[in-house]
Amino acid sequence: MPLTWESTDQFGNLVVANSSAQSGEELRSDLGDLLESVFLRHAGEQVTFSVDLEYGEVSAPRGDQVSHMVQVPWLGESGLSVEDVGVILESLGKGHDFKVIGAWPM
Repeated sequence: MPLTWESTDQFGNLVVANSSAQSGEELRSDLGDLLESVFLRHAGEQVTFSVDLEYGEVSAPRGDQVSHMVQVPWLGESGLSVEDVGVILESLGKGHDFKVIGAWPM
């Protein structure tokens, strides 16, 4: 089921979706929605996806200007690593220029 994006302010600067993923396949579907939404809004830009396992969040496109965040409560207990999530994103995002990192640096 596609993610439902909700604006956190009246301008839509940050949109957040809650994932109910409980498996890698469900997460793959939700990450596909994230990729589509991010690249629709940030076409032609350098995009970085941050995977924060501690907080169960995947966000983009930059640490100083996050516009999309998927909250995945299951992510922290899934046993997946940042690299595992990166492999999923890379398999879905062929043809797009992006990188995957852990939590945004402070």
